Amino acid sequence: MEKQATSVRQLQELLAAKAKEGDNVITIQRDRAHVCPVELIDVYPERNIRPIDHNTVREYADAMKRGDSFPAIQVKVEGNRIVVVHGYHRALAAKLAVKEGHEMAGLKIEDFKGNSADAIYLMLNSENSLAVDAVSRAEAYLKLHNQNFTNKQIADRCGKPDGSGKRTAEHVAQMLLLAQAEEAAKQLVRDGKIMATTVIELIRDEKKGGPQHVEAALAMIAQAEAQGRQRAMPKDKPAARTSTPAAPKLKIKEVRTHLASLSSLTPSLRAALDEHAMNSFTATEAKEGEDTPDVELQVSIPASKLAELVALLEKTEAPEQPEENGTGAGNDDQHDMFNTSREQAEA
Repeated sequence: MEKQATSVRQLQELLAAKAKEGDNVITIQRDRAHVCPVELIDVYPERNIRPIDHNTVREYADAMKRGDSFPAIQVKVEGNRIVVVHGYHRALAAKLAVKEGHEMAGLKIEDFKGNSADAIYLMLNSENSLAVDAVSRAEAYLKLHNQNFTNKQIADRCGKPDGSGKRTAEHVAQMLLLAQAEEAAKQLVRDGKIMATTVIELIRDEKKGGPQHVEAALAMIAQAEAQGRQRAMPKDKPAARTSTPAAPKLKIKEVRTHLASLSSLTPSLRAALDEHAMNSFTATEAKEGEDTPDVELQVSIPASKLAELVALLEKTEAPEQPEENGTGAGNDDQHDMFNTSREQAEA
């Protein structure tokens, strides 16, 4: 079984030994940093925390053809191959330049020392990197979060791009919300159609029962474009809809209490009805089969009792609300309560 190298130096020595034995192999040269032929370098873009910017790859390739110097890329050895850990755009640019006929000894490479989390922190913090966009940063934070790093631990190891200090745990928490966004919303942020902070607010609104965040973002973008702007702003967010408070629920116990209080009106109301009936019988005799016309009566009622009666009638006109304990008339639809929440547990 062929010996497996675990570092660039070991691979360099292994290839050098094969070359001495007469094998037709390419070797790795060392000039302070190792210089590795691009044929030995494997690039897996999906391991990078940011999407590959092909315009940048093109610019780097042209610069390499001019002889411009680039910093060493960070690598590790897998299966006797060099695998990029940091410096994806430089590695892809070198491959492109060689493919287009440029002759170069290779790329400067350095052994990466650390685990997968250290690799993410390196990509987030390296001064030699392209700027990390908000979505890529959010997804990188999520990878670290899934490795059981706390928000504070992530913040402590991620400095601000201007070198003004560390980030905060609150910043990490907000970015983890952005990481939960649907891909369509993330692409809108990357395309500059809407700000990351706005999408975060839309996700918060959705968790509270508001509109779906992608639909809300698209509506804001449409509003901005209608006004001749290419990017949605917070002012494009529609005003929150105010819900009409539900009418007080009428309870049997409450009805009985009011009826007992209003029973004092019974004698005066009955007297008014009796007087009306007597007057109607005396004035004209209703013919059999004909409806007796309804008339209005004037009745004297204390103001306090009238107010109580009106309040009771208003409650009877309100839509029936299901009982809180699940025993009310609206309980037939109680299964809907399990489908109303849009909130998902945070990863």
